[in-house]
Amino acid sequence: MKRLVIFLCVTMVIACVGCSSDSPTQVTEEPTPTASIDPVVAQTDALLGITDDDIEDYASWGDDMQFIIAVDMYDHPNNYYDKTVRISGRFSVTEDDETGDRRYYCVVDGKEEGVSVVLILTPSDSLTYPDDFPENDSVVTVQGKYGICRSENNAYVFIADATFVSKE
Repeated sequence: MKRLVIFLCVTMVIACVGCSSDSPTQVTEEPTPTASIDPVVAQTDALLGITDDDIEDYASWGDDMQFIIAVDMYDHPNNYYDKTVRISGRFSVTEDDETGDRRYYCVVDGKEEGVSVVLILTPSDSLTYPDDFPENDSVVTVQGKYGICRSENNAYVFIADATFVSKE
């Protein structure tokens, strides 16, 4: 019995050492070049002193990576807090029938059907609905200041002073 226990212990140690020697594979994929920016957004950025170096530009990354970033915005808000971000997703607008209040969203879809992350948009005061807004359910790139709002049981990521960046 003692030999069996020793044999099992030695086998477990060898198995653990063998597993730990495998090094993880790193992916070194370059992001695609940044899309051109709408002239209105460029003028606003210039007035605010925002340069491309100040923007966390996730819109030039692939769809899967943007989804991972959107999830991470909920999981690790301190990494994004008070930063200007640019990300792509589906634009959505809803309107309350009783009050007429509109809510705007950027929906970042995951790989699996029906899995998505919703980012609440607080549009820039310079935008007028519906003239300056994309069509509902169209793919957009949004730029604005990251923020998170927490209630007792929920957290809501929002993009404040949001503008829509056109892709050409």
